[in-house]
Amino acid sequence: MNAKHEHRLLDSLFLGSLLLIACGVTATAEEGGARGQCGPPPPAKPQRQSGGESAKPPSNSISKLPCAPTRRTEKKMPPAPPTLVAKLSYGENQDWTTDRNDIFNLLKMLGEQYQTPFRAVVVEFGSYTFNPQETPIAYMSGHNPFKLETDQRRELRTFLEAGGTLIIDSCCGSEKFGSAAKEEMKKMFPDRHFKRLPLDHPVFSSHYEVKQVSYTPQVKDNVTSEPCLEGVDFGCRTAVFFSRYDLSCGWDNHTHPHCRGVVEADAIKLGFNMLSYALVNRRQGDALADTRGYTDAAEPTRSKVVLAQVRYRGEWNRHAAATANLLADLDKNFPAEVQYGRTDLELSDPKIFSHPAIYLSGQDDFSLTEEEVVQLRKYLDAGGTLLAESCCGRQEFDQAFRREIARVMPSGKLASLPIEHPVYKIAHDLTALRLPEPLKSRHPGLSVPLLEGIEGKGATAVFYSRYGLSCGWAEEECRYCLGYDAKAAVPIGVNVLGYALSH
Repeated sequence: MNAKHEHRLLDSLFLGSLLLIACGVTATAEEGGARGQCGPPPPAKPQRQSGGESAKPPSNSISKLPCAPTRRTEKKMPPAPPTLVAKLSYGENQDWTTDRNDIFNLLKMLGEQYQTPFRAVVVEFGSYTFNPQETPIAYMSGHNPFKLETDQRRELRTFLEAGGTLIIDSCCGSEKFGSAAKEEMKKMFPDRHFKRLPLDHPVFSSHYEVKQVSYTPQVKDNVTSEPCLEGVDFGCRTAVFFSRYDLSCGWDNHTHPHCRGVVEADAIKLGFNMLSYALVNRRQGDALADTRGYTDAAEPTRSKVVLAQVRYRGEWNRHAAATANLLADLDKNFPAEVQYGRTDLELSDPKIFSHPAIYLSGQDDFSLTEEEVVQLRKYLDAGGTLLAESCCGRQEFDQAFRREIARVMPSGKLASLPIEHPVYKIAHDLTALRLPEPLKSRHPGLSVPLLEGIEGKGATAVFYSRYGLSCGWAEEECRYCLGYDAKAAVPIGVNVLGYALSH
């Protein structure tokens, strides 16, 4: 599948999401808002002639039709277009209205591309039901610092946890507004943080390929031409997008001397991409809201085999319940008088030596302390097994893992496992799996899962997949994931763990 076909597929998924939304409950909220300080003068109201009564035909008319019904038949109102975005009304000084038509213009332009009308509404906290099934995206913009009430934070938090997406724009590049927005997110999600999104993040290719943008002359603190979006992730889905450089003025089709932002054409592209990403990934948000866990139904026994997930500084737990299906399948293929379970621990914890296998996952750059490097080396030398994966196939984690594992095992080197390796057939026949098209397009001729490893003392000590496994374990519909689906990911994981238990 080439890039062109992938974009066609995502376009189909995008339109499918819109149809699902269109079938939902119609939002009841005000469309548009009062004009703020940034935009151009509002257009003059058109002079409309009342169409209630029509004049009678002149006396010399040749028409033979009767003249009694002088009121024209009014057309039926067409059904309301799907409501995609709720623009948030907040604060006391109407700062949220600084660009009156921003999101409305953006949706109009997007609708023209898809030949489908879309709608945004202005909503107030407390008087609107934040339901991502009805309105999947919330949007807020402004110049001034602000504070949300406790109930407002609760509404937004529930919306995001249920699969919604929030787009935050610092109008004119306002640092005060941006700092306030980040502080509010920190209060809502103290265990999550904003990070700059890398160029291989799907948001930079979900509609347009955007690897470079142009900034206005007032942007002095960004020396590159790379797009700058920050995000807060829920699992491997980015649920909150934040732009410190103005986008809304571009969406509102105007410029002014004091704007620190992205030029109009590129701002529109980034806006399209965020909307497309949010809508295509909407069903993944539904799945993430439904967390699952694995419980061994067997009677308690004297022994227990526990898969330990490694905690490290960073986003180490993208999928809290990803191992549920994995452990259930492991129990079927390696039945024994043991209980299978999962825990998490730091590499510096001495308890690591009581686990035959440990699991490491992530999307971002990370680094291990010297203590962690030494402890992991001792664990692997003692016969332990490490299974690592780059969640969604992200380059940052891939590069970081290769760097860190080289510190742990300087005499070893990651290498592709040959097809004769026992891991390919110890339980499931991995050579018979159907591989996802995106992987096959990147690796023409690939017929088996691409696994790499490092040999230890008499057995393979490290198994690594540069492409994601955990999305497949969790059975998530991650449309932008570069990895294996459930039919492939679960057998791969089970075979690696089965190898670890038998060696």
